[in-house]
Amino acid sequence: MSFFALTAPGGLSETHDLQESLTALQKFVKTASPVVLSALWHIALALVIFFVGRWLIDRFLSRVALLDNKTRIDPGVAKFVRSLVRVGLWALLIYIIADFLGVPTASFVALLGSVGVTVGLALQGSLSNFAGGLIIMFLHPFKTGDYIKTAAEIEGTVTEIGLFYTTLRMADNKIITIPNGSLSGGNITNYNVLPVRRLSTTVGIAYEADAGRAIELLTELIHSRKPLVNPEKALVYIKELGESSVVVGLHYWVKTADYWDEAWSINRAIKETLDANGIAIPFNQLDVHVIR
Repeated sequence: MSFFALTAPGGLSETHDLQESLTALQKFVKTASPVVLSALWHIALALVIFFVGRWLIDRFLSRVALLDNKTRIDPGVAKFVRSLVRVGLWALLIYIIADFLGVPTASFVALLGSVGVTVGLALQGSLSNFAGGLIIMFLHPFKTGDYIKTAAEIEGTVTEIGLFYTTLRMADNKIITIPNGSLSGGNITNYNVLPVRRLSTTVGIAYEADAGRAIELLTELIHSRKPLVNPEKALVYIKELGESSVVVGLHYWVKTADYWDEAWSINRAIKETLDANGIAIPFNQLDVHVIR
């Protein structure tokens, strides 16, 4: 007894196509598997290099921070150097990973150069501030903790020297941030760079007063001041013959740390000394004569 299987012609064609597709898929998998596995292996190793490199960078920077604390390096300079080292180490790590993954290093460097030029054109002002930061860091016109006055007549104590900006704390405890470009390009007066400063002030006495006696009293006053240093350089003299008074000038040297307290208290001491010895301090007055 014979059996016959009837199959439609279209069914044979579809079965053949399916078999060919499966065969092609098997060949692709066999061919691509080594490539995919190799790529995954390189990516995994790149991730390992990234995390290990990041850990090493953090450890190195923490050691550098501890070293800075044990030395006399200015905190602003130390922070700036750490920032440069961090940027350099991260750039080196990215370069190593790119080279490991087979990225052409020449193309990578060219790309970084192009990006650098583009960013430089877009951030000209910021680059000027960056260059100013470099000048301040390495020429040391001032350091953290110094009291300075800028070309724009801004005064304050330096609290931080950054890559792009310098921060000052003003006498009334306001914080002002100044771009390093303008700061390094103008005059800077540093009041703390030397250990002593000369304090100068004046006082007017009446023309009827004994100028010699006034000079003697003020000289004794200066030599009795505790902040005085280099007493042999102290000077009291007739500075000017004014319209309504004889102007007496005083010059003497004090420690920089004591300057402001002394500057704020000496005028009171001068007035009390002159008052106690009957030497008048004249003031401008207007006499009005009424004619009837």
